[in-house]
Formats: sequence, structure tokens, C-alpha cells
Amino acid sequence: MATTRLNWNRKLSRPLLPAKGPVAQLVTLRDAAWMILEFPAYRQRRPGWLRVSELLHQAAKSGGEADLASATSELEQALRDEGWLS
Repeated sequence: MATTRLNWNRKLSRPLLPAKGPVAQLVTLRDAAWMILEFPAYRQRRPGWLRVSELLHQAAKSGGEADLASATSELEQALRDEGWLS
């Protein structure tokens, strides 16, 4: 059985430029995943960030436009919820 390689270098549907928070810009799935991994455990376990993590993983696996769009939209909402995106 072949294993599916995850491609974390895929680009988000659009770059996100948080006004606050731990990063200045998010362009790839890797950027977003790295940011989440740097969060304290309590933040990583928040439902919004767990959902973003799942969608990033799916987008890295499939590379489909719909998956990339979903991951980007949920990431954008999670950043807004944190007050990091206007």
C-alpha cells in the first residue's frame, strides 16, 4: 500500500498578514502549521485551532483547491477570533 506524502509547501488560497500575533505573514501550509506548533498547549487545544490543524493536514495531503480554500478560510477566522487579524 502506497503512503500519501504530505506537501506542506503548498500555498494557502491567499496570503494572510496578521496585524498582531506570532508571525508577520502566512503564505504556505508550513507557515500556518509552524505557527500552531509554536503555540502553548492550551491554545493548540482550542476547538478553532484543532479544526484549522485538521484542515491544514487535509490540504497538505490532497492539494485540492477546495481543501486549500477551506484551510485558508478557517485559518483566517481563527486569527480573527484571536484578535490578530483586522
